[in-house]
Amino acid sequence: MKYFLIITLLLFTFCTNNKQSIQVAIGDEHMKEILKERQLLISTFNTYQYEEVISEEVIDSLLSSTYLNLGYTDEEFQSSWEYYLNEGKDELYNIYGNVLQQFELMREESRD
Repeated sequence: MKYFLIITLLLFTFCTNNKQSIQVAIGDEHMKEILKERQLLISTFNTYQYEEVISEEVIDSLLSSTYLNLGYTDEEFQSSWEYYLNEGKDELYNIYGNVLQQFELMREESRD
């Protein structure tokens, strides 16, 4: 009887969902805005729109400004990014889908 109780207790322990709800600092709407602005900056660097060589510190500063201007810290961005990469993959997929749609709209508007 003692073993039955132990086995039952272990069974309940392993079968319950211990996954806690993780609070993400940067919600998907702000993350969309941040990732869009970061991609625009990266595109600017990659298309040689800067005549001079830009240091990594300046690039990091510009990329960081995308979330700092919205009031988020480096730690909040990093923890949110880790969340989206590891546990919020579906959300990240939707965020990037939205960002790509925004780029498509920008491209269409630039053709007009």
